[in-house]
Amino acid sequence: MKERIVGLSLEEVWNEFRRISLSKGCKIVEEKATDKIVLEHGSFWNGGKRIEVHFFSHGTRGSRIVGIAKLLPSYQIYVATSILLTLIIGFFLWWLVLDMRAYIEGVRSSLGGRILEFFGYTKFREALSFIDIIEKLTLFILIFCPIMEIIQACWYYVKRESILDEIFAMVPDRVPMKSEIILCPNCGEKNRQDSLYCTKCGKPLREN
Repeated sequence: MKERIVGLSLEEVWNEFRRISLSKGCKIVEEKATDKIVLEHGSFWNGGKRIEVHFFSHGTRGSRIVGIAKLLPSYQIYVATSILLTLIIGFFLWWLVLDMRAYIEGVRSSLGGRILEFFGYTKFREALSFIDIIEKLTLFILIFCPIMEIIQACWYYVKRESILDEIFAMVPDRVPMKSEIILCPNCGEKNRQDSLYCTKCGKPLREN
């Protein structure tokens, strides 16, 4: 959970937070003016996040922002499904390796034997080399792929609040005066006087 206290009214901090969130590529899925806003950032296959932010009065004029970010449920389903499919494919290939070994040893002729015959590996040494390649591929799929999926999911989980940190850091502590504002020549967005790039379109605010 992230929290920040700023010297803005609820309406001011609400408008600033909403504007900055949209400029960061967030999608608003639910909002209640000056009270709550729910955002989504990213998609289900790249660690998408669901962000819920609440706004409270603090003191005579200040406001308190409290936010929490979670991984999208669709991303969690995606990870679980990917690992399950990887294991199914891996165990099928492992069974196929055992079946092909049984074929070249003359135990039986089944799917593994038909695959070897289809690719023309009818001689013992050629068939054995082919089986060794499939076996290494199977071990790679069964061990490396699930581990990488889990590591990636853990990384996304640890970094889930990074976008919230960025947005919180960009919320001003007070509303800048007109003399402190520079308009973007490209889109007309209001920016702080010391800004180099537009917070909305990302274009330079001054000509070189």
